[in-house]
Amino acid sequence: MKRARFDPFFVVAASLPLSFPVLAEDALERVVVTGTRTPKLLASSPVKIDVVDKAEIARLSKGTLRQVLEVMPGVVVRRSQKDGYNVQLNGFNGDHVLVLINGQPIISPTGSSVDLDQISVANIKQIEIVRGAASVLYGSSAMGGVINIITEKVEGAQFSADYEASYFTDDAIEGDEIGHTSRITAAKAISDWQLGITAQNIINPGFDYDGETTSQDGGAVDKSFVQMSLSTLINSVSVQYKGQWLDEQKDKPQSSIPGQATIISYLSNVTQWQHDFRLEQQYDWHINMRYLSHDEESGNSNGLRQTDIQLAEL
Repeated sequence: MKRARFDPFFVVAASLPLSFPVLAEDALERVVVTGTRTPKLLASSPVKIDVVDKAEIARLSKGTLRQVLEVMPGVVVRRSQKDGYNVQLNGFNGDHVLVLINGQPIISPTGSSVDLDQISVANIKQIEIVRGAASVLYGSSAMGGVINIITEKVEGAQFSADYEASYFTDDAIEGDEIGHTSRITAAKAISDWQLGITAQNIINPGFDYDGETTSQDGGAVDKSFVQMSLSTLINSVSVQYKGQWLDEQKDKPQSSIPGQATIISYLSNVTQWQHDFRLEQQYDWHINMRYLSHDEESGNSNGLRQTDIQLAEL
């Protein structure tokens, strides 16, 4: 099978950290949590865990988690009917592979399989992959394995920005042929509060193996992510808030109607807000609260479906 070649011809990156760690990450022993749900040194973990660190994530992807996982040995990433990307592990489909962020399950409002292309890599510190049944710790959703995404903990004052332009050399679609990925990350400590924000925008014009046909192999995608964090310590109790906003639009021509100029396309317009609150007294107790609002219009252009979901859990 011929695969799309995504060859960036122009890359501009700028990073302006106001503060940064003085010790190299490689000089420290790596700590993992997924195998036992408690922090352990990687060398002491009784469960085999594959770790993808921040440097490797940055090398593999400037955009979404899908680009990282699709090159991991033993991890299979497949395109879904909704033109998203789901994971398979140890022969199990996405219904039985648990995807977590900081130990909390990612909610997939319109299906049990998580869309990897709706998860930004902008603030990921490391990814821990446990292959094989982890049902004892995580339930039946982890029969194939667990993928735990550990995010960065923002500290002090920081600022960074980067931009990347890209082009499909042989399979570009006529029109706007340049892809754009841009990201801004900022953090600041104000009094006893630590604030952080990351904004990312991805514009992909898509690709097409055969320009003489109506259908396209990869449609146009425009998606934006905004992630916010706020934390403080009150009387030995850690108070944390994390919010994320996703806006995603897809347009993928599929077929034409004989005798008409009408083109049937797969369209998707998703807007999602998620708010997570956590109160924690270390090694004693913690409370997690989550509220999610998901608004989606998707389907073929001659029959769109509207989905509105509100979810709250404690």
